[in-house]
Amino acid sequence: MPAPIKLLNHFTTEQLKHKFYNCPRAQEKLRWHGLYLLSQGLGRGEVTEKLSRSSSWVTDLVKRYNAEAAAGIENKKRGKSNHRACLTEELGKELVYCLQSKAADEGLWTGRKVAQWIEEKTGRKVNPATGWRVTQRLGFSLQVPRPAHRKKASAQEQEDWKKN
Repeated sequence: MPAPIKLLNHFTTEQLKHKFYNCPRAQEKLRWHGLYLLSQGLGRGEVTEKLSRSSSWVTDLVKRYNAEAAAGIENKKRGKSNHRACLTEELGKELVYCLQSKAADEGLWTGRKVAQWIEEKTGRKVNPATGWRVTQRLGFSLQVPRPAHRKKASAQEQEDWKKN
């Protein structure tokens, strides 16, 4: 049987309730809800049932809360730049111009190629999925050549068939 969970007194039950009810971000709201339930005296099992989370999630939540108070509950990714911030308006226009022509390898543009282009221009590492999102945001769609049949007839066979 796991050891009972002990919350440090960073916030009172009423303060936790207030933070839970007033948090605008869903992930953080769920964490505040878990802490609020624990502060009311509910056990780990009851909290996991109410929130549909695992026992280890509750344990990790309490460890973060006890170690960092409110800072441990907030989303860690907040404040980091996103793919919109990596392209200035000038670079966006240049990318639109490039996307209207063939890629450097004479093929079609892909998310990976766009990400590489952005990396070359900005010097920042960019995920291929970000390259794809940028192309979609700029109004471009997936362009795929028509598939060719694997057992396609040769040019001579096609001419013979047209004659008959």
